[in-house]
Order: sequence, then structure tokens, then C-alpha cells
Amino acid sequence: MRKGIQEIKPDLIVNAAVDKSESKSKVAFSINEIASTIMAEEYKKLGTFFFHISTDMVS
Repeated sequence: MRKGIQEIKPDLIVNAAVDKSESKSKVAFSINEIASTIMAEEYKKLGTFFFHISTDMVS
């Protein structure tokens, strides 16, 4: 993911959180926590916009 963001150099990164916390908690954690952190770190390096979309249904 990190390499892809660095190669593409997007003007905008949008992350929509997933709701799989009850049935697949490890998958949800990987996507919602780890991937979001990587995207946020890369957006800071690029100076681009980062939108994170979630609901109260997502852990």
C-alpha cells in the first residue's frame, strides 16, 4: 500500500472504514487501524488531502 501511494502520488486519499468487527475482527483491525495509519502517514509526506469515512458501527 505504501509503495502504491508513493508511486501514484494522489491528490486525494479517501478511506472508507469497513464493518466486519464482529465476524472478522482481525480483518477489520487490519483495514481500519493499520491501513488507515499507513494512508495517513503517506498523505502527510505528500502534502495531499486525506478523508476517512466511518460510522459508529465500525470498531
